[in-house]
Amino acid sequence: MSRVAWMEPGRIKVRVGGMPRWNRVLVALLRGVGVDAFETRDWRGRSRVRRWWGTWHEVSGLKIEHVIFPGPPQRMERWSRALGVRVVYHFIGSDVLALQRLSAPDRARRLAELKRYGAAFVADGPYLQAELTELGLRAEILRCLPPGLLGEVSPLPERFTVLSYWADRPEFYRAPLVLKLAAAMRDVDFLVVGTDGAGLLATPNVRFHGETRDMEAVYRKSSVLLRLPLHDGLPKMVLEAQARGRRVICSHPLPHAAHAEDFDVAQATLTRFREHTQPDHEAAAYIRQTYDPAAEARRALRMYQELLA
Repeated sequence: MSRVAWMEPGRIKVRVGGMPRWNRVLVALLRGVGVDAFETRDWRGRSRVRRWWGTWHEVSGLKIEHVIFPGPPQRMERWSRALGVRVVYHFIGSDVLALQRLSAPDRARRLAELKRYGAAFVADGPYLQAELTELGLRAEILRCLPPGLLGEVSPLPERFTVLSYWADRPEFYRAPLVLKLAAAMRDVDFLVVGTDGAGLLATPNVRFHGETRDMEAVYRKSSVLLRLPLHDGLPKMVLEAQARGRRVICSHPLPHAAHAEDFDVAQATLTRFREHTQPDHEAAAYIRQTYDPAAEARRALRMYQELLA
């Protein structure tokens, strides 16, 4: 078989691991351009024969090991590298923060390990790319964009409503600051997803929705997305909100989004945004012009082909 033939998308076998949610997103993107991509499986708890058979089936013919949210190199990455498989480390946000927070000796050891096993490094956006450069890792940009990113612009709700997301780390997402804003703006509804609010003292204008699969309904109920984490990459929730015409306040500068990191600026921006009765069509147009999931999948395919050339 010629080199050109086995570099066709269907002959490039890619195992994706690291973070289940984003594993599935990347697998779907890659399959969309014909790549033989699959999510790594956890074979623990299976019989020894089943574990060996499953592992052999995964690595047989494997060309690329794509690791999302890399930490210390795992056994599968070491095995893949030993078998000649190209390992791609994909940084998406807090993984970079974890590197930055290591002591200098531990960070040096971790970076040396990543460079030893990694054939390529990619980051979800320019902000992360710059941070990795400061750490001594040269990374290309590859965005892991969910297929449903580009939704339709919908009318703003009649009642001004602020959307926020905290997941399981309220302090990381500056939950106390958001709750302080809600307490100071009692005539504004605050809608929080990702947590049920257990153990948090909130005013009656704060509603917790926990985990939800119907984010389209959540965006329709929202006027503004307030996203204030201590560290961020390319937040997909920001892109989704902007694509649907919602204004955004972020703790990190992003195109067509307001920047705020403290109470006074965030409150002043929310007050200003209350004057808008129409969606942000300019931001929505920018998202459609700039972010294309299929284009990112083709970018990943080209990277794989270059690594295998």
